[in-house]
Amino acid sequence: MTSCGRQHPRFVFPTKFKPLDEDLTPNQVFPAEMKKRGSKELVVRYVNRQDPKQMLVYTHGACKNSGWTYPPKGEPRAAYAFVYKPAVDGCMSMSLPELERLQNRYDPTNNRAELWAAVRALCHRHWEDEEFTSIVLATDSEYIFRGATEWAPGWIRNRWRGESGLVRNQDLWEILLEEVAHRKFLGLNVQFWKIKRQANQAAFEAAHKAAGIDIPS
Repeated sequence: MTSCGRQHPRFVFPTKFKPLDEDLTPNQVFPAEMKKRGSKELVVRYVNRQDPKQMLVYTHGACKNSGWTYPPKGEPRAAYAFVYKPAVDGCMSMSLPELERLQNRYDPTNNRAELWAAVRALCHRHWEDEEFTSIVLATDSEYIFRGATEWAPGWIRNRWRGESGLVRNQDLWEILLEEVAHRKFLGLNVQFWKIKRQANQAAFEAAHKAAGIDIPS
């Protein structure tokens, strides 16, 4: 499988991030801070208060008209978003590529959008060039969190078969795990943190907006 234009011969599994105090919110553990990149440029990132070499990115995926209904509600439309700094240009969102559906025949779903969010967050920049040695992907998706940190090793041992048959979204899981391997090769460890949906508001709203889903006021 190809990951961000590179071939990866093996997979690496991300680990779980556990804050020292589980009562703290992501903003408290990873406050926005100015960080020097290179010799002159200053950037803002969500940096671990206890570890300046670790940063956080919020991720989310959403899908409008997902699942089968009768009568049909309309064509499904999925989108992803990730947020790596508290500014307009720090929130990236996009609908799932149409080519995915035309070429690979995958219908848009929430889970595919969540996987795309994680992949694109890792691929967006060379985070290791900013002197980070660890990146935490914050998600409110149980599917992404447990899939990446618990279920994936078993899936691969069983040739992508789970308790209910073939594992769905194998293509994106492979891309994600290959990208984790590539980042580790570059010196950047990847972790996932399961956070509450309320703590993921910026990425949630951006993904829903890109998918054309109304957000209650």
